Amino acid sequence: MIGNYVLNYLISQLKPDLYAELNVDEYYSPHNILIHNGIISFPQSTENKFYYHKTEEYDILFFLSDMQPSQNTMYKLSKDITEFASTLQAQHIITFAGMPTNIIHT
Repeated sequence: MIGNYVLNYLISQLKPDLYAELNVDEYYSPHNILIHNGIISFPQSTENKFYYHKTEEYDILFFLSDMQPSQNTMYKLSKDITEFASTLQAQHIITFAGMPTNIIHT
């Protein structure tokens, strides 16, 4: 959540241009369902967008997503975003994402 707050703040302040959108269907398995008037449906896909901002020193590409990838697809999503960034000749990638891991509390 903190990463989303940071990116939302940066996007609101820098006002970058929308660059691309990512269809997350292959990375995301809904954890809940919606029921409306007796009809069951999956939640709609949320924002999964790349934004581009140019400064005097850097070109910055932001990826903002409200979804949490499935555990079995999080590595694929990371790899696909990294490969996309490399086609744009990105020199650095900064992530605010976390990954669930086992923690031993001893």
